[in-house]
Amino acid sequence: MLTPAAERILEALSDPSSDFMVIVEGKKDVEALQQLGVRRTDMLNKYPSIVDMADALAERGVRRAVVLTDYDRAGRRLAVRIGLALYSAGIRVDWQLRAELRRVFRITHIETLHRTVEKIERGDTHGKNIHRLGKIPHPCKHRG
Repeated sequence: MLTPAAERILEALSDPSSDFMVIVEGKKDVEALQQLGVRRTDMLNKYPSIVDMADALAERGVRRAVVLTDYDRAGRRLAVRIGLALYSAGIRVDWQLRAELRRVFRITHIETLHRTVEKIERGDTHGKNIHRLGKIPHPCKHRG
């Protein structure tokens, strides 16, 4: 069972009436998000450059975006570069949703998100991440 925070994040990403585009790095990221019902995605790798991607999104009328690059060092740097290009094109970036997704699901790569969600729903975490996902209070944080 997912926590309310996890459900809220997934609902925000998959809401068909949402006015934002989810920007990811590659095809595996798109496929992972589609398995969770996220349809408004665009892939950075299909454009010649970050600036070309930002300009194309602005021409299509996109006004808000969520940048879901990987959470490793290279992915964080890429997210900043994408965010700057989007801002220059007049597109607002929702950094809070990106941060919440990382905090709640504790993933490093976006392509693993759907598997993480499936494991949580099955209860098949084998102790991994269960404290962080809010299932059981961590014993060290609740000392009497």
